[in-house]
Amino acid sequence: MTDQSQPTPMPVTNPTPTPNPTAASATPTETSPSAHASILDEALSKAPAEATGAKDPATPAKPEPPAKYTDFAVPEGVKLEGEVLDKATGLFRDLGLDQAGAQKLVDFHAAQLKEASEGPAKLWQDTQETWIDELRSDPTLGKGIENGTVGASIAKMISALPAPQATAFREAMNFTGAGNNPAIVRGFYEFSKRFAEPGPVQGGGPAVIKGKPSAAQALYPTNPTQG
Repeated sequence: MTDQSQPTPMPVTNPTPTPNPTAASATPTETSPSAHASILDEALSKAPAEATGAKDPATPAKPEPPAKYTDFAVPEGVKLEGEVLDKATGLFRDLGLDQAGAQKLVDFHAAQLKEASEGPAKLWQDTQETWIDELRSDPTLGKGIENGTVGASIAKMISALPAPQATAFREAMNFTGAGNNPAIVRGFYEFSKRFAEPGPVQGGGPAVIKGKPSAAQALYPTNPTQG
């Protein structure tokens, strides 16, 4: 007699796998070793041309020093010759400069020499002009310098010196510019007032000079009859 209370077991079967149309595309495709650039190749491709030994055809060749440099152009008063020229051209050659490059260095050096030589002269000239303006605008001496009375007073005192010494003194005041120094002019004028005696003023007056004379020329004229 059969027991109807127990379930009848079902037979076990292995299901047939259903092909997946996308499975083939998900499988990695094997590639050859040369399909992708290596890290080294990628790095070299980004490196500068000079690092890899490649030459840029657009870069012009560096100029070579000439067998002999021709004469360089220099400003008037500047000399580049002899031993100095030999040393300069040797330096140009060591630096690999062609004629144009060497001329640029010569131009720069000449400009520096000119500036160095003209600087003190300009400072001296500017100082003289400043002193002269101060004397001509002086409320006490300015008018006397213009009309010659201050110069005549100082000239009388200087003329008391021996003639050659008086002439040399006037020339020194004019040449050095010391005769334009306001402190010296004021000091000499005070001395001249103490030196003066009653009576007409003697001595040479200011020299007759075309144009506007400097204070030194007005105060210390060279007397051609002396010395």
